[in-house]
Amino acid sequence: MASDAKKILLVEDEKAIRDAVAAYLEREGYWVVGVGDGQSAIEEFEKHQFNLVVLDLMLPKIPGERVCRTIRDTSDVPIIM
Repeated sequence: MASDAKKILLVEDEKAIRDAVAAYLEREGYWVVGVGDGQSAIEEFEKHQFNLVVLDLMLPKIPGERVCRTIRDTSDVPIIM
């Protein structure tokens, strides 16, 4: 990852969709962390500083709405749902 690459947290439980979207974003020069459930999304968000979150609503473990509220409690990062 280039030090100036924008970081995106991609949260999608369908692996094929997550992989396809990540491939497009990475090809454009973004650094993508892709996860498949709400709990992992929160854990990754706490580890890294992201420029954008792409968030599915219907997720295992913790629903997307709750992930969004948890992120919003501490950050004003843009979130696309």
